[in-house]
Amino acid sequence: MDAFSQILSGVKLNGAVFFTAEFSAPWGFSTPASNMMAAKIAPGAEHLVLYHLVIEGGAVIELTDGQRTELGPGDVVIFPHGDPHHMSSGNGATRPFPNYGITNEEIAKLHELQRLR
Repeated sequence: MDAFSQILSGVKLNGAVFFTAEFSAPWGFSTPASNMMAAKIAPGAEHLVLYHLVIEGGAVIELTDGQRTELGPGDVVIFPHGDPHHMSSGNGATRPFPNYGITNEEIAKLHELQRLR
């Protein structure tokens, strides 16, 4: 068993919400700490694990302390503690980033769909 599978074997998942997006540079978005999103995305959840998977192209992840990591196709970045961060196309993408239509109403609709499953 590889290290990642071993880590995940101890994780109990109760649900999932997936967002799929396709962007053209310059693009970017900011993600608040997961404890700020939990009430809207997964009411009653004790913890949210955030992650991003790059399928094509590239992206830059920037933590609030300024740490930056470049991602390419097939790269995954996981925030097991739900740290706030920015994700962008890198050069040319400037903050504040738009919310791309992900409103509280859209999150509420996703939650309702999840509840109905």
